[in-house]
Amino acid sequence: LVFDFGGGTLDFTIMQVGSPSGRKVLATGGIAVAGDAFDQRLFRVTIPRHLGEGDYFTQEGKRYPIPSHIFDHLTNSQEILALNTPQNLEMLRSIHLGSHHKKKTEALLKIISSNYALLLFDVVERAKCQLSELDETELSVITQDFSFKEKILRSRFELAIRHEYEAIRQELLQTIERSGLRPQDIQRVIRTGGSSQIPLFAAMLDELFGKEKVRAIDVFSSVTSGLGIRAHEIAQGL
Repeated sequence: LVFDFGGGTLDFTIMQVGSPSGRKVLATGGIAVAGDAFDQRLFRVTIPRHLGEGDYFTQEGKRYPIPSHIFDHLTNSQEILALNTPQNLEMLRSIHLGSHHKKKTEALLKIISSNYALLLFDVVERAKCQLSELDETELSVITQDFSFKEKILRSRFELAIRHEYEAIRQELLQTIERSGLRPQDIQRVIRTGGSSQIPLFAAMLDELFGKEKVRAIDVFSSVTSGLGIRAHEIAQGL
């Protein structure tokens, strides 16, 4: 089994290897989830509370919660531009004017109207990667306009991606079933791609197949290495 889990794709291949004539792909699978989705999940459970989520603002004498859909859009890097429109910025300024925690909503305004969003995603991705090595890390954001930080436990990150974990496990088991094999029939598991380093998924493979069968190989270069080998075979007429 090749478990190829990178920043943008998740692919499974179950194959028989040996001599060129004996090679055979038994099944392939995968789902549309990868490391960037985990960045969004970690972003969603950490950043918004520093920008006013869960707080209130007052308008015309009435108290309202800050709308959560603002933070849903903010979590998706492809949707942030949708918030940076004259109409939305006017709404955010109105919220900020009546905010009970103005430092937070001021930071929210700065992030949406300036180029801070990419910085936040970089900080979150770095924290995610650190949690593959550490049980706990600190998410720290420091700019000239605002700053905040908090500690993140690996267990909190794992809880945030639990839905994706279950979907991945189910698809993996279904791929094995399509191959006509059982988990115990798999003799070697190759774990590759940056997201395959996440301990939750390494533990899943160890549990399903046995730790002694799992190998992490060419974590960040397996695809390019394979293409190079394949190109050589083609060039040599093999």
